[in-house]
Amino acid sequence: MPSSSSRLEQILQDALLKKSSCSGNLYAEQDLIQAYRVLYDQTPLVKFCHEQVNCFLNEATKNHAAYTLLDIGFGTGAQWISYLEQHPQQQIDLIGIDLPTPLNQKLVDEFKQKTAHLSNFRFQSILQEIEQLAFAKLPIEIRPLYINASLALHHLWDKDWVLSQIKLLKPELFCLVEPDSDHNSQDPDRTLSEVKAHYGALFEFLEHHLAGKPELAVIQDQFFGEEIRNILGFSDRRRVERCERFEQWTKRLNAQSFKLLRHEGLTWKETRLVVCSAWAPSNSSAIQISQHKIHAA
Repeated sequence: MPSSSSRLEQILQDALLKKSSCSGNLYAEQDLIQAYRVLYDQTPLVKFCHEQVNCFLNEATKNHAAYTLLDIGFGTGAQWISYLEQHPQQQIDLIGIDLPTPLNQKLVDEFKQKTAHLSNFRFQSILQEIEQLAFAKLPIEIRPLYINASLALHHLWDKDWVLSQIKLLKPELFCLVEPDSDHNSQDPDRTLSEVKAHYGALFEFLEHHLAGKPELAVIQDQFFGEEIRNILGFSDRRRVERCERFEQWTKRLNAQSFKLLRHEGLTWKETRLVVCSAWAPSNSSAIQISQHKIHAA
């Protein structure tokens, strides 16, 4: 079986020589959703993000009997099942937003089945591209409002417009989870350097947790490999992997009058793979988020 480093080199060569024909939603196929589930169940990468955001929300919402959660990039909704079960005394309106695909509709239906036993929440699904969403018409009936965007906003072409719409919703707290790498540059040499550093560390991380398991190759080649091929294959709107470093997200959010309350990163050796952060409007003084370290094994 090829090592993670040799597999990464092969993916890089393929991306640079053949370019990519993959654009749009990279995760729409069922086999890639299955790979994501293995990634979720057998490595701490996604669970770390979910648990860290849930810690932010636990502290921010502890004094509220009812509130609304708006989740951008809903996916399987796995993050919210345990969260809802842990808050039986609170009435929660959950609004999940994701791309309008048949697979996402199937995932929404599965989420409804898995949460049918819970009586403390109402769920609404909106399957629409976020850049075409009428934010002012969202069905937000209960305040305060808390917004989460986990591994979703880096796909956007116009990040600042979406952040401005989030600001207009006046959330008590905005939680953002994003990879800590710059794939939004038009400089091909810089982009290649960032890809090698980020995915090199990520592939080592995955091999550490999935060594000897057949799912490792699928996750590296078909899941993250497609990201690499998209990044190196396109520099225009067909590039959907447009990650930015945490410092750039900070500038964008500061420009929208958000202040940083807390951030935590998941690091492999010397490379920070992902950052989870909690933000509040600059004029807000009510929320305080204490440090909660989530230990990723």
